[in-house]
Amino acid sequence: MDVKQLEKDFLTFKAENEIFDINCVIPCHLDVTLEDKPAAPEIYFNEGVDKMVLSSTICMRVPYHLGNEIVFDAAAKDDRFYASAAVAPDMNLGGRNFAAEFEKMLEKKTVIARMFPKAHKYQLRKWLVDDVLSELERRRVPLMVWHMQIEWDELAEIAEAYPNLPIIIEGSDQKTVYYAQSVMGLCEKYHNVHLEMHNFTHYDFFHYALKYIGADRLIFGSRSPFNDMNVPLYQILMNANEEERKLILSGNIKRLISEIR
Repeated sequence: MDVKQLEKDFLTFKAENEIFDINCVIPCHLDVTLEDKPAAPEIYFNEGVDKMVLSSTICMRVPYHLGNEIVFDAAAKDDRFYASAAVAPDMNLGGRNFAAEFEKMLEKKTVIARMFPKAHKYQLRKWLVDDVLSELERRRVPLMVWHMQIEWDELAEIAEAYPNLPIIIEGSDQKTVYYAQSVMGLCEKYHNVHLEMHNFTHYDFFHYALKYIGADRLIFGSRSPFNDMNVPLYQILMNANEEERKLILSGNIKRLISEIR
């Protein structure tokens, strides 16, 4: 094995492909990192990333809107940044109007909505979240969820009830392969379900996903700085053909963003 040639091929791969990372995290002071001040998202442009969707770990906490404001402020600083914002049913309770509030979030470059039912202590049930999810579906804004934040039955009900709502399963904070049967069963049954790839750590899992789900529903994300983005990138280089790479690295998320109304 020529290690130097592998390194050269990998650098060429990153230079020649547009890389759109849908999962770059802005850490907060409560997060455990090796650096006193974790790297800002801008540093990943030097790693070959062309565009990023930003999130904040504060969005998992309450009040989550403080995390959203951090993301909006960061996204406004660079045309290559986009926002993923936390939403919850309380945005449509107590006289609040989710549609009106979400309109303002879209104006701040939101391209992905996130929900954290367990962290924010609610159930992802239609009787509670219908107004929120109906608006996301009407707008065609992707909903991104951690698989450890939902129950699989809940997610299946949502995927069936809102067939025009793109759903992205993110592999936090356990490896997706641990739940391979539920993940693959859900994706094979509901074609509005997509998979984010930062926790694709099993060789067979990626090959199965390519074969039975398809490259058009796999989306590159790194969860940097907590994970090394080069791990899923190298997996894509070694196991996907050129057309599949383009879809996974940028084509799929660009298509979803273009469909937002």
